Amino acid sequence: TKKGLALGWSTMGTNLSGAIICPLIIFFIGFFGVNGSYVGVGAIIAVIAVVWYIFVRDMPEEYGCEPDNGDYDKAAFEADMIKAAAYKSPWTAGKFLRKKNIWFLSLGFGIYIIVTVSMVSQMIPRLVAGGWSQDYATTMLAAASIWGMAGSYITGWIDQKIGTKMASIIVGIVYLIACIMCCLPATNLTMYLSLFFIGIGIGGIGNLFPSMLSNQVARYDFPLLLGVANVITLILRSFTFSIFAFGMERGGYPVAYGIIAVMNVIGVIFVALTKDKKLEP
Repeated sequence: TKKGLALGWSTMGTNLSGAIICPLIIFFIGFFGVNGSYVGVGAIIAVIAVVWYIFVRDMPEEYGCEPDNGDYDKAAFEADMIKAAAYKSPWTAGKFLRKKNIWFLSLGFGIYIIVTVSMVSQMIPRLVAGGWSQDYATTMLAAASIWGMAGSYITGWIDQKIGTKMASIIVGIVYLIACIMCCLPATNLTMYLSLFFIGIGIGGIGNLFPSMLSNQVARYDFPLLLGVANVITLILRSFTFSIFAFGMERGGYPVAYGIIAVMNVIGVIFVALTKDKKLEP
């Protein structure tokens, strides 16, 4: 019953990683060189994997909790686990791919992810080109990522209050404003505003995509749907740098982000066409 808020909290780590990774790699390179930086990040991943294995479970029932954080007695817990083990899904990947709703949703969020990658990957070069030092631009990338943690909760709250679809459309509009700021002549005002809106956007994408997907199917069918939809979004994301390079060659950042802005509008349209309700197999 509090899906939006739960995802708003649980996806903050995606933004935290964006704030940490650049300073962390710079730190490792300073002490251990480029090769050592990969070893250092790999070691951190290994530690996280062990922590994950020890503490993280697939379902709240495995913690002795109901899905909405209520208390379970032993009989109810055992009944729910038996139900989960006996569940036979009516869905296959092929059935999902025959649903236009899944295509609208996946294409819409795939475009949102193109916008995300365009914004984040080019943030430091764009800020430096606008006149900021590389150190300050790196600091602002970290600040935008930390602001994205707040954006994650804010968009989760909006999801909870007015629905996932409307929250997703709002994030698309926020991204459009960020694109426009990136197209305008570089000033302190336009660069700060772009960082503000980018932070909200990157905070929202991580929780609204799974939130929209979970509205489409029953609880136990979510992992399969996520696998199908994620492939579509990742295929779209792989074109990001080709699209951005095309724009850069024809007019620099204003043209490149102008193209991204047009694509963002198309993404909002796809999301608006998505029906935010359970699908029938």
